[in-house]
Amino acid sequence: HTPNIYLHADINMDNKPDFILADSSGVRAWSDDDDELLNYELDNVTPTSLNNYQFQNTSAVGVSFRSKDEILLIDRTGKLWPHFPLRGGMPFSISDLNDDGSYNLIVADKNGILYTYLLDDKI
Repeated sequence: HTPNIYLHADINMDNKPDFILADSSGVRAWSDDDDELLNYELDNVTPTSLNNYQFQNTSAVGVSFRSKDEILLIDRTGKLWPHFPLRGGMPFSISDLNDDGSYNLIVADKNGILYTYLLDDKI
């Protein structure tokens, strides 16, 4: 039995918290009305962290895998964000680091090397 990671956050942007669950089989989310919001299958790898990211017009779920040294960003409909997976096995942060209107993702890999990625500016 693999451990579950649970998160309570608003991913469909209706100002109500949704239920997000990740385990080795996938990442799933349901609204407070029990409607399925996303279902992203994983290939039997256990996630080490699960986070929600709110952007101006959308939201996403971030998942990290220390064992694979890999991170995923899944949009609110269950599709993988462009250019993912990326290297880095730790929980990550997303923000506009230099006030240029673009989002940067900062993550460390399992060896402690820090990576900064520029996300698509269409967020």
